[in-house]
This record gives sequence, C-alpha cells and structure tokens, in this order.
Amino acid sequence: IQVTQDANPGGVGGGTANPHTVGLFYDTVAHEWGIFNEDGAAMPVGASFNVLVGSAKSGGGKTMLITATSADESGAGNSVFFSNKETNGKPDNVTFNTQVYNPDGKGGAFNNTETGVWYDGSNGKEAVFNENDTLPPLGEGFNLLVFSS
Repeated sequence: IQVTQDANPGGVGGGTANPHTVGLFYDTVAHEWGIFNEDGAAMPVGASFNVLVGSAKSGGGKTMLITATSADESGAGNSVFFSNKETNGKPDNVTFNTQVYNPDGKGGAFNNTETGVWYDGSNGKEAVFNENDTLPPLGEGFNLLVFSS
C-alpha cells in the first residue's frame, strides 16, 4: 500500500490540509489498513489520500515490504539499506516508500519524520532514510514500490 496526502482531490478547491507525517498500520482484529498521523495528532475531518493497493495498476512496479533491523542500519546514522534483485546495482530506479507502523500486523514503531530513498553507489544498494538525519526506529516498516531501470 502506498499513501499520499491529497489536499484537493479531483482538483476541487477548499480541500483539507493535514500538516503531519502520515503512516500506515494494520488492525489485526478488524483485518483492515488504517492511515494515521505519526505524531499522534487527530486526523482532520475531510483529510483525503491517494491510496495504491498492490501493483496491478502501478505500471509494472514491484512491491515489497522492508523492516528496519540493526543488520540493515548504516553507519551514516540515518539510513536502512535493503538488498534485492530489483534494486541492487540499479541507480536509475524510481522508488516510492510509505511508512508502516506494524509490518505484517506485528510490533510497531512510530517514526514522526518525513522519509526518502537514496542509492549508495559505494555498496550498490538503495536505502530508506529519515529526512531529519535521525535513524528510523527498529521495527519500523516501509512499503516500497520500485520501478526498475
């Protein structure tokens, strides 16, 4: 699942802004995904999102879930590297990521900061990183959508 906030769905003015970092969680009781504000703020009434579930309409992108583990953390202090055939050695990939509070419905880690992706030419791998230069917490998950080069 990929999620992006949309302040004016359909291009119609007067939408609702949500100035918070959002993430996903899976409710294991209701068997449903939810969108939440990572800082714990209430979701404003009228907040809207573009949501992509699966890759069928993604134009051929590959989907994957990664979880921050100590083995994947970088010495640089703000990145979690991932290794797979879709991304290794391919610096021209286009990768999207959405934070997941409880990957596979287990555990949970809040990460109240914007995230991005980058490619490290020295090791030939891609990584998710926190834009504020802190390390994503262990157990935080990321849904990735990768368009290989």
